[in-house]
Amino acid sequence: MAVRRALVVFIVALVAAGLGALLLHVLAAGGWTLPKAMMLLAFAGTAPWTGLCVANGVVGFVILVFGAEPIPPPLPSPASRERGKGAEGDAPPHIAIALTIRNEDMRAVLQPMGRLLRDLDRSGVGHAFAVFVLSDTQDQPAAAEEEQAVAAFRAADRAPERIRYRRRTGNDGFKAGNIMDFLDHHAEGFELMLTLDADSAMSADAVMRLVRAMRADASLGIVQHLTVGRPASLCSTVIRCWNVPLDGCRWSTGWV
Repeated sequence: MAVRRALVVFIVALVAAGLGALLLHVLAAGGWTLPKAMMLLAFAGTAPWTGLCVANGVVGFVILVFGAEPIPPPLPSPASRERGKGAEGDAPPHIAIALTIRNEDMRAVLQPMGRLLRDLDRSGVGHAFAVFVLSDTQDQPAAAEEEQAVAAFRAADRAPERIRYRRRTGNDGFKAGNIMDFLDHHAEGFELMLTLDADSAMSADAVMRLVRAMRADASLGIVQHLTVGRPASLCSTVIRCWNVPLDGCRWSTGWV
């Protein structure tokens, strides 16, 4: 691991220095001005992150292509899963699903959520989850339609009390402020929180893997899965949907 980290540091330094030298050569033409100096300074602040992305990608590619053994899933390991079990064994804790919305097509939002809840119920863990639809919609007619859609969705669920709707009158802090308001006023009694965007779609297996990972290691604060885009018709979006899981797997494998 020490050699691997030293290699990462070397790649980061090489990429940052190389890109910095190229930018310096370009900006130096015609003399220096204050905007040029600010541009160089701004680049210097982000160059290490660019280098780290390159290093993770290169290391991950080498491991995936030339590694002698498959890379095991990092979380949760069997040993850490045993350490993460509470007195209730594998029983999940109380988990809040925070679904953030603002001026959304509620049919597109609630259909994936309904599938997730039914999937969790079939897996026998649906009782541990509560859904909080956190709205930042400011337009009153749109908010009224939104609230009606959630009410109908709630009434159709097998356990309506687990679905709750909250709309802020202001959107201070935007999405981050929306989630913080939920944590400050509505999150009492929940051990974990799963945050979803309006266009998110997850399976019960994916959710429970995140839950097991969080419970397996008390030092973890956030666990994030690799993202895969939904099917689309635009060429650029299709390319991105195809690229993200491949690039994400390589990048995360090389992470140190």
